[in-house]
Amino acid sequence: MKHILLFTSLMMFSLSFGQTLIWNDDFEATLANWNLTIPTGTNDANANIWTISDEEGGVAPPGCGVASNGNKTLHVSCQGALCMGTGAIYYAGDAGMFGQPGATNKRAALIAPIATTGQTQLELVFDWIGVGQAGQDFAELEYSIDGGITWNIIWSQTPGNTCGAQGEWKEETVTLPVATENQADLRFAFNWKNDNDGAGTDPSFAVNDLRLFTTVAASGPVADFTTANFTICESDCISFTDASTGTNVSAWNWTFNGATTPSSTNQNPTNICYPTAGTYDVILSVTDDNGTDNITYQITVNNCGTPNADFTTPSFTICENDCIDFSDASTGTNVSAWSWAFTGADTPTSTSQNPTNICYSTAGNYNVTLTITDDNGTDDVTYQIIVNSCSTPPMAAFSADTMLVCKNDCISFTDMSTGNPTSWSWTFDGAEPAFSNLQNPTNICFDSAGVFDVTLTVTNDSGTDQIINSISVLDLPTIYGVGDTIIEMGGAAMLEAVPIDAGTVFWTPEDDLDCPTCIDVIATPLLSTTYYPSLIGMNGCIGRDTVLVLVKFKEVVEVPSAFSPNGDGVNDFSRVLGVGITKIDFKIYNRYGQMVFSTTDLNEGWDGTMNGEVLNQGVFVYTLSFELIDGSSGEKSGNITLVK
Repeated sequence: MKHILLFTSLMMFSLSFGQTLIWNDDFEATLANWNLTIPTGTNDANANIWTISDEEGGVAPPGCGVASNGNKTLHVSCQGALCMGTGAIYYAGDAGMFGQPGATNKRAALIAPIATTGQTQLELVFDWIGVGQAGQDFAELEYSIDGGITWNIIWSQTPGNTCGAQGEWKEETVTLPVATENQADLRFAFNWKNDNDGAGTDPSFAVNDLRLFTTVAASGPVADFTTANFTICESDCISFTDASTGTNVSAWNWTFNGATTPSSTNQNPTNICYPTAGTYDVILSVTDDNGTDNITYQITVNNCGTPNADFTTPSFTICENDCIDFSDASTGTNVSAWSWAFTGADTPTSTSQNPTNICYSTAGNYNVTLTITDDNGTDDVTYQIIVNSCSTPPMAAFSADTMLVCKNDCISFTDMSTGNPTSWSWTFDGAEPAFSNLQNPTNICFDSAGVFDVTLTVTNDSGTDQIINSISVLDLPTIYGVGDTIIEMGGAAMLEAVPIDAGTVFWTPEDDLDCPTCIDVIATPLLSTTYYPSLIGMNGCIGRDTVLVLVKFKEVVEVPSAFSPNGDGVNDFSRVLGVGITKIDFKIYNRYGQMVFSTTDLNEGWDGTMNGEVLNQGVFVYTLSFELIDGSSGEKSGNITLVK
């Protein structure tokens, strides 16, 4: 068995020149970010485990390991009765001598994705201790870029240094491959493996302070900003929006020359007012982790005088009953009032800045007038709306699933008319139903052979149109079925098809028939069944008749009272037997009430084992719930004797 060694590490972030930290994990509050139980191969009952705790405390390299110092690490530890301590210790197995194997293949994987979008030249730095056994008992560092589906090895543990009886912490730097750059979902994992040879040396493996860097030198910020308009009128007030880029921008210093608010440290200052006409600089200086940058734009403040009324609409030419929206496009100094006049519209006036849903029900040419008021006066503008009578008479047209059907078939019709009809009138000669007012009627059934007219009449405000197409309905071939009978369960019935017309014979349902395409068939149903002797005629239509076979159903459900699972191929399994069983819930218990076997599969039986171990001879209790093919159900219970 392995020795017991305890280790520790202090968390530290050491950034070399030119490094930028992208991500780190010191295992203090990240347990939910890791899956510690992913098997990567064989794991025996005494397999070692991954854990996150300060039982193997982190220490700054090159310090010696200590325990329970409050600094958590990810480490490999042992478990079970043969585990003789805590921290980074492991069980190397029994070399196959004592029936206590300890082979381990287990991955601890990060399940919280790391984004490296825009990042290149990556390095992963971490602190670790571990000895194990070279080439036999060791940890591997892996990465994944597909959500943990596939993993790639980028570092393998070799026996580390020790100091006294403890492991010596070491900082490791691993240069990551290009495949890890510019990824939305980068993950890391440590895979521990040890064989069962009983040889090896503690500590197993512990890791702390994972740090992901880019070695690309960071650049300073780039200052930038936007505003709604860089040209305004006297006394107008505007807002500014920061558009700077950088690494953790933390300070904004604005200078507003000529404004009533001369400066601001807000990221997005608002309500900056300019009382006097002129041209003024706006200066923004920003600071981030890597330096400072500034930018200057000019604001032009005009003496605008009286306002200028204007508006837009999606279209100045529309159809009767159309509705449109209007958008104010006026300019001025603090425009405060809007007065709209809509001649000929259903809504004659509005005081909204942007009125919507203005409807015109009658053709004609109509004026729309907007009057606005601002701090300097009033202005108005008039545009004309042209309302046309756009309606045209409809043109009837339709399509059908098919225009050639067999007697008793049902089809659906689809209106293809143009001109936006408002009503539809269908007439179906020889069909049921014979009439419909739906636009797209369905399930129109023809129960007589012949040629029948389908008429569609459509109407809108401008007129009516009609179209007539014909549906051809083919007759069905004639066939008779002979052999209605009653049989015992498990019995057979002789059935016969008698075709009157030429064609191909087949039977449905096919289950339990010896030849579903023969004239004479033998039926062996478990339940009462109606069979349909059918005939595909020369015109492709199908005629059919019925033959009824009634079955006297009997319940047959049994569980044998004993079995001998000795591998001789005879009575090796305990299972449910019977006729017509469709569903089971079969459970077997030992004398202590423990369930040793359970199944819902009628073809599965118990082989006399529990958790892979062969049980001794004895008497066991079973319970059985079942359903039969006729819909009935029941329950059974009793004893089963396991015989060696």
